[in-house]
Amino acid sequence: MNEPGAKPGIRPGTKRAGAKPGVNSGAKPGISPKQAGVKPAINPGAKPGISPSTKQTGAKSGISPSTKPPAPRQAPSPAHLGSAAAPLPLSSRDTGRKRSRRGPGGGGTGADPRRNPGGTGAEPRRNRCGSGADPRRNRSAAGVAAMAELRAEASCPLCLGLFQEPVSIHCGHNFCRACIERCWQSCRDSFACPRCREAAPERSLRPNAELAGIIRIAQRLSLRGRARDGERLCPKHGEALKLFCEEEQSPVCRECRRSPEHRLHAAVPIEEAAEEHKEKFQAHAQILRDRREKMLGQKAAEEGKSSELLERVAAERRRLRCRVRELQQLLEGQERLLLARLAQLERDIESRREESVGRLSERISSVGQQIQELEEKCRQPPWELLQDSRDILSRLEEQSAPEQVETSAELAEEPTGLPQENVTLKEMLKKFQVSLTLDPDTAHPRLALSEDGRCVRWDDARRSVPDHPKRFDSSRCVLAREGFTCGCHYWEVQVCQGSAWALGVAKASVARKGRVSVKPERGIWAVGQCGSQCQALTSPSVPIALPEAPEVVGVYLDYEGGRVAFFDVQRELPMFAYPTARFGGEELLPLLCLGRGCCFRLSP
Repeated sequence: MNEPGAKPGIRPGTKRAGAKPGVNSGAKPGISPKQAGVKPAINPGAKPGISPSTKQTGAKSGISPSTKPPAPRQAPSPAHLGSAAAPLPLSSRDTGRKRSRRGPGGGGTGADPRRNPGGTGAEPRRNRCGSGADPRRNRSAAGVAAMAELRAEASCPLCLGLFQEPVSIHCGHNFCRACIERCWQSCRDSFACPRCREAAPERSLRPNAELAGIIRIAQRLSLRGRARDGERLCPKHGEALKLFCEEEQSPVCRECRRSPEHRLHAAVPIEEAAEEHKEKFQAHAQILRDRREKMLGQKAAEEGKSSELLERVAAERRRLRCRVRELQQLLEGQERLLLARLAQLERDIESRREESVGRLSERISSVGQQIQELEEKCRQPPWELLQDSRDILSRLEEQSAPEQVETSAELAEEPTGLPQENVTLKEMLKKFQVSLTLDPDTAHPRLALSEDGRCVRWDDARRSVPDHPKRFDSSRCVLAREGFTCGCHYWEVQVCQGSAWALGVAKASVARKGRVSVKPERGIWAVGQCGSQCQALTSPSVPIALPEAPEVVGVYLDYEGGRVAFFDVQRELPMFAYPTARFGGEELLPLLCLGRGCCFRLSP
C-alpha cells in the first residue's frame, strides 16, 4: 500500500530499489525487504513489530496493527522530501548510497546485471578462487557492505548526510534538527512529516539520544575503516577529504562541500590542488635556491675580501712591529754608545787628574823644600847669609815663574753629536712622519693661528671667538685636527720663541674647561720648558739635562706599544721616553701649550 501523498502506481523507494512502477518491491516472491535494499525504520521509541506510521495512522488507513506485519522502512520519494510546496532534489550521492544498499552478492531488485548475471533471486557470482578462497576477504567484503548499510540507515532523508542532533517528530520519523526546522520554517498551522506526510497542529521535536549514540558508533567505525585504507577523513562527516576549498584553503569532504559553509565556495579535487600548490612550492624553492646560490657567492666574495684585508693588516702589523723593534734596538744601542763614551771620558778624566795631581804634588814638595831652605838661611849670621845670596836669589827668580798645568784635550771636549747610527734612526723616524694642522675650534682665545693652521703664537689681546665645547677656556692650549688610534707616528715642533711652553699628546676626552693639569694621570704625555730648565711633565716632574733649550722637538708615538718619546732634533739627542702606557682605544691628539710671548710652528 502506498503512503499518503505518493504518486499513483509508484511506491516510494521504487527508484532506490530499482523496481518498475506499480510493482511493490517488497511483494516479489522470494525477495525479502532486506534483499531489496530496504530496512525497517529505526525508531527507538516504537514497539517491536509496529512501525511508527502504523501506530499513529492505523485508524486513518484502515489497517489494524494486529492484522498487518510491520512495514519495512522505505526511502523517501521526491514528493515526500522537503516542504509540502516543493519537493527536495536527489543528489548524486543519494544514488550512490542507493547502490550501496544492495546486498553483498548484488542480488535484489535493481541489481546490476553485470555483477549478478542471474537476475532477480539468482545466487551471487562465486569467488574466482573457488571454495578455497580466503575467508578473511569474505569477512572484509561483508564488513564493508554492512558498514555501507549502517551508514545508509544512519543518514538523514533530507540532507542525505549522517544525522546531526537527531530528533524524532510526531510520527516517529527521525531527522536532523536543523533540517526539519528549515523544512518547517514556513509552516504555521500544520506541520507535515516530509516522509509520511502525516500532519500535526504543533511542532514536536524530541531529541533521540539512542540514535545519536548509534551515529557516533557508525562514525568511529567508518573512521577506523578509512584510516586502515590510508585516507584522511573528515572528522565531522567521516567522509574522505577528496576536495579542497580554495576560499578556506582547507581540505573538505563532499558533505562539507554541500553544507551552507562551503556551498558557494570554489572547490577542486585535492590531488589537483596539491599538484598546483606543489608547483608553487617548487617555483618558490627554485627562487630560494637561486637566492641562496647568490648569497653563497656574495659570502665567498666577502670572505675572500675580508681575508685579503686581514692579511694586509697582519702584514702591516708585522712590518710596524719590526720597525719598532729596530727603532728600540737603535735607541738602546745609542744609549749604550753614549754611556760607553761617557764612561771612557770619565776614565780619561780620572787618569789625567791623577797625573796632574802627581806632578803638582811633586812641585808642591819642591817649593816646600825651597821655603824651608830660605827660612833656615834667614836664621844664619849676617856674614853667612850674604855669602852666596846672589846665586840663591837668581835661582829663586827662575823658579818663581808660574807653571801652567796642562789638562787633557779630550777632557775639554763635550760629547756633542750622535754616533753614525743616528743617521738610520733619523731615517726611521722620518718614515713615520705625519703632517699636522691646528684646530681653531680648540684654541684658547689668547692664541692666534696662522691661515694655514701650522703656526700659533701668544696674543696679549683676547680674541672674540665662539664658545665652542671643544675650546680651552682657561689653559692656553690648542689641539691638532689629526688624531691617532693606532700605528706609529712622528712629528716635529719648532719653538720659535718663548721660555714657557709644553708639547706632547693628549686624549680626546681631556678637560677643555677650567685649569688643565698636564700629566699622564689626566691623559696628557708632554715635555716642557720653564725658564732655563727643560723637564718631563710627570708626577713629579723629571728634569731633562740638555746643554741648551731645544729649538726643534720631535715627538714619537707608538699607539699599540703605548710609547711616547721626545727628541732634541738639532742636537740629535733623546730627551725623554715615557714608560709604557695603555690608551684604552681612545683617540690621541697632538697638544701645544704656550706661555706669554711663546710661538710654535709645525715642521716641516
